[in-house]
Amino acid sequence: AEEPPINADDFTITPGMTQEQVDAAVDAAEGVITIQDGNYGIDGEMNHIKINLDNGNQTVQLEENGSYQRLMFVVLTEGNTLIGNGATIYGDVSTVFNQSPAIYIPYGSLNLNGNLTIDDHDYGVILGFTNGTADKAAELCIAENARLEIVNCKSVSGNNTYDNGVVCAGTDYFSYVDTQADGTRGSGITTKGKGYTKVTVSESAELSITDCTGSAIYSIDVSNFTLDIQKDAKVNLKSNAQGLNMNTDYSGSIDVIVDHAKLEITNNRSNGITGQAKPYLLNVKNQSTVTVDNNGSMGINNFFIKVEDSQLSVSNNASHGATNVALDAENSTIVCSDNAYIGLNIGKYNQRSEE
Repeated sequence: AEEPPINADDFTITPGMTQEQVDAAVDAAEGVITIQDGNYGIDGEMNHIKINLDNGNQTVQLEENGSYQRLMFVVLTEGNTLIGNGATIYGDVSTVFNQSPAIYIPYGSLNLNGNLTIDDHDYGVILGFTNGTADKAAELCIAENARLEIVNCKSVSGNNTYDNGVVCAGTDYFSYVDTQADGTRGSGITTKGKGYTKVTVSESAELSITDCTGSAIYSIDVSNFTLDIQKDAKVNLKSNAQGLNMNTDYSGSIDVIVDHAKLEITNNRSNGITGQAKPYLLNVKNQSTVTVDNNGSMGINNFFIKVEDSQLSVSNNASHGATNVALDAENSTIVCSDNAYIGLNIGKYNQRSEE
């Protein structure tokens, strides 16, 4: 006799399920997996529920305007989709000292559809993993017209933590938090390991990262990090410790592409964009607007900058404006005014100007 069809209820994850039950349901599901809102911290255990996407091409949806606590997505395959539905995931880092991100992509890809807010985490999103090698790639794609908002990331105070400073401890794809001491804690999005990482903000989509005690985006270690901001998309990195930061264990290369789009990095307590003497490229084109104003230290440091048919403002920063940069500009407006020190200091040439 034929096996009976799997009941649609088997595709629903509820807060009362164990990790084993969740894994079995996610693995067996042949359609959209719905996750009921609620608290996914496991009672009596210093742990929380993880939605492990390891089959590939799986789709998960949150409830409309749902409120979730300590729910975590772990992406280990390509082609997965998360439907945000206006939900909010609270990490409870400030109360139960959970150091894990809401979205962890050691390798593989996740498409975010709809709107999602990530609040009160140590990290909002981690791309890559500590022991990740150069053959690994991790990508988060904010789909057309979708919106991801990451707010209030902060480090656990002192040594309080229930995961001992390790995300997904005991797996091959773990990542250090405390013990790596790489300065990335409290950041909205960070990268780990030696792989290739990418955040795509698709047409008319939005990424907003605000009020984090670390950087909005902090890229370390990886062979390449790409931030691809596509037509009519908006990225806002405001009121964090830093905006787009590449200090400490430097990434091999960086590509920030703003193509008929808007990027605002303003009112951060320290630097707006901090690079290094490597091929770190800010490529602004096709009637784009990039604003790196009113930051507490330098606006842009150590980047290769190309601006074509666009506008770039690096003004009113409390230290230098754009310093030790390369600059190629064509049919564009560049404003570097009212900074505390040098407005524009061109200290290198664009080795990648043909790209």
